[in-house]
Amino acid sequence: MSPAPLARRLRSVRVVPLSALLTLILAAPVAAVVWSLHSPDREVWSLLARTTLWRMIATTLGLAVGVAFGATVIGVGLAWLCVTTRFPGRNMFRRLLVVPLALPAYVSAFVWTGLLQYAGPVQTAWRSWFGDDAWFPPIRTPVGAGLVLILALYPYVYLASLTALQEHATGLCAAASTLGLRPAAILTRVALPAIRPTLAAGAGLVAMETLTDVGVARIFSVSTLGDGVLRIWFGLGRQDAAAEVASMLVGLVLLLVVVERATRGRRRYSARTTAPFPAEPTVLSGVRSVAAVFTCALTFLLGAGIPLATLTVWSVRANRRGDEGAFDATYTRVLRTSLELAGWTALVCVSVGVILALATQHDDWRPTSRWSARLSRIASLGYAVPGLVVAAGVLTVLAWLDARFDALASWNDRFYLPFLLAGSTFGVIYALVVRFAAVARDNVDAGLQRIDPRVEQVAATLGATPRRRRWVITLPLLRSSILIAALLVAIDALKELPATLLLRPPGRDTLAVFVWNMTNESRWEEASTPALTIVLLGLPLVLFVLGRATVPAGRR
Repeated sequence: MSPAPLARRLRSVRVVPLSALLTLILAAPVAAVVWSLHSPDREVWSLLARTTLWRMIATTLGLAVGVAFGATVIGVGLAWLCVTTRFPGRNMFRRLLVVPLALPAYVSAFVWTGLLQYAGPVQTAWRSWFGDDAWFPPIRTPVGAGLVLILALYPYVYLASLTALQEHATGLCAAASTLGLRPAAILTRVALPAIRPTLAAGAGLVAMETLTDVGVARIFSVSTLGDGVLRIWFGLGRQDAAAEVASMLVGLVLLLVVVERATRGRRRYSARTTAPFPAEPTVLSGVRSVAAVFTCALTFLLGAGIPLATLTVWSVRANRRGDEGAFDATYTRVLRTSLELAGWTALVCVSVGVILALATQHDDWRPTSRWSARLSRIASLGYAVPGLVVAAGVLTVLAWLDARFDALASWNDRFYLPFLLAGSTFGVIYALVVRFAAVARDNVDAGLQRIDPRVEQVAATLGATPRRRRWVITLPLLRSSILIAALLVAIDALKELPATLLLRPPGRDTLAVFVWNMTNESRWEEASTPALTIVLLGLPLVLFVLGRATVPAGRR
C-alpha cells in the first residue's frame, strides 16, 4: 500500500470513535428503556393487568391503525386531486392544505373540545334550536380523538404523496390515460403501486405520531399507553415503572416496521418513473370543479382554519380580561424558556448532524463509511420512538450518572457536583437532542449529496488539505441545509410536549407545558395565546419548506 492511501486511512480512523461516542450518547436512553424490562416492577404490572392494561393496548392500536388509514385516504385523495386536475384556487389550496402541520395535535384537540363540549357555543346553539333534550354526539371518545388526529396528521401523507406523484408517477399515469384507463383505475392500478414506499413511510409516520400522543388522549379522556405512562409517572410517582410501560411503545413501533416490510415482500420499486413527457392536468368544470373546491376548503377549515380563527378570538378575549398567559410576565417567561431550549437544541443537533453526515459521506472518510453509516442509523433511533420513551430513558440514564457522581463525591470531594443532571435544563436539552438529531442529520446529508464532488477534487489538485476543504468549501456550501435543519429542529423543540413535560425543572415551563397545564383545568381561553404563538412561529417554516419541497405542476 502506498504511503498516501495509508495516511488517509489512518486519518479516517479517528471518525469511528467520534461516531461511536455520539451513537452511545444518543442511543443510551432508548437502550435504557429496553433494558428496564429485565427487572420489571411486578406490583405495577400486576395492577395494570387487573385493570386497564389490555384496554390501553387495544385503544392505542385501534387509534394508530384508524388514524393512519384515515390520514392516508385524505392525504392521497387531496394530493391526487391537486396533481392530476386543475380547478379554481388549486395552487393556493396546495399550500393551505399543509398548514395543519404547524398546529400541534393537542392544540387542535383543546380548540375542538372547547367548541363542541356541553357548555361550548356549538352545543349551546344546538339546544336553543332543538330543545334542551336534543341529542348531540359525545365528543370525548376514541372516535373524537381519532378524528382530531386525522385532521392534524394527514399533511404528512399529503405532502409525501404530492411530491411522489409529481416526481415519480405522472409519466406512468399519463401513459395509462392514453391506453384508455379511467381516473379511478389509474389511481388504484398505477399511481398507488408507484408511490407505495413513500405512502407507507407517510402512513407509518402518522401511526408513530399517534402512538406518541399524550395531549389528545388526555383532553379527550381516552386511555392509551401514552396516557398510562403519564398517570404512572405523576399519579403513582413510579418513574421506573413508567419507563417499563413506555418500552411497550418501542415494541409497537417495531411491529409497524415489521408489518410494512412483510407486506412489501420481495417486490421492488424503481425511482426511474419520472414523466417522459408532460402530463397535462384534467381541467374540471361545473359540478366537479365546485366539488373539488368544496373538498379542499372543508379540509382546510376543519384542519386549520377554524382552530386558528378560534384561537385568535379567544386570545383577544383573554388579553382584554388580562388573563394569565396573555402577554403578561408569565407569557414572557414561558416564551423565553421555550426559545432558549429550542435554540440550544438546534445548535447541538446541527453540530451532531454535521459530524454524522460528514462521517458517512465525505470522500476522505470513505474507508470507514460503512461503520459510520451503521452508527449513524443507530444514533437516529430517538426520532423513531415516542417522546415518552426518550424522556423515560433520559431520566434513567441521568439518574444513573447522578448516582455515580454521588459515589465519587463520597470518595473524593473534588468530584462533588452542586447540581443534579436529572430534573435539570440539561436533561431537557439532552432529551430533545436525542429526539431530533436525526432531523438535522438527514437535512445535512441531503445537502451533502447535492454538492458536486468535482468541486473538492479541484481544490485537492490545488493543494488544499482535507480539513481546509471542509472548512472553506463543504461547510459554506451546506449553509442553507444547516439553516433549514436548525429551523426544523427548533420548531419541533417548541412543539414537543412529552419530553419537556416529564423532565422540566421547577419554574422552567415552556409554551407547550403551559398550554398543557391550562387545558388540564379546562381553561381554554387562557391557553390560547401561548398556543397561537406556537402556531405562528411554526407556520412560516412549514410554508417555506413546502415551497422548497414541491413545485406547482402548472409551473414545471
